[in-house]
Amino acid sequence: MTTESGIVYGFDTRQFSKPVFELIAHKKACSNAAFSPHLPTMLATVGTDHMCKIWDIANTNESGTLEPKCILAKDMKQAELFAVQFYEDIPWVLATGGSKGELAIWDTEEDKQVFEHFKPTLDKSIISQKKKADKGLENADEPVEEDGQSSGFEDVDSSDGEEKKPKKSKKQK
Repeated sequence: MTTESGIVYGFDTRQFSKPVFELIAHKKACSNAAFSPHLPTMLATVGTDHMCKIWDIANTNESGTLEPKCILAKDMKQAELFAVQFYEDIPWVLATGGSKGELAIWDTEEDKQVFEHFKPTLDKSIISQKKKADKGLENADEPVEEDGQSSGFEDVDSSDGEEKKPKKSKKQK
């Protein structure tokens, strides 16, 4: 639960009487929070202080009490932030929305601090998917076989800077 005072409370849904953790997330109101769908201890928060923060909620102190740790904070350049959501298929990518009326995308994997902190908790299948996706990006310039279906566009060599053009339709009699 996020609050106007910038505090985030984490509750166990089986017992709402006392929060499992409490963290002072933002200097101003904490507008929204979201968990990564693939990294269950990775929490992102956004606030009216313009910041998006990545937290590890499984961090514990010396006595074994949960004490979430801020791994990284970033000014998303969207003024006051009101929304945050992770991309469902990629554990590292999130989007924020703010008072500028635009979305800002953050690939948190590009920040070594975040990646190195959460990498040990990643499922092996996610790492495998990422490697395949990265390899696919490396091969993006290679020709792809077509299935013979017409897309309604005629192919134009993109090396000359032109885009695909719609095919001219033939009049039927």
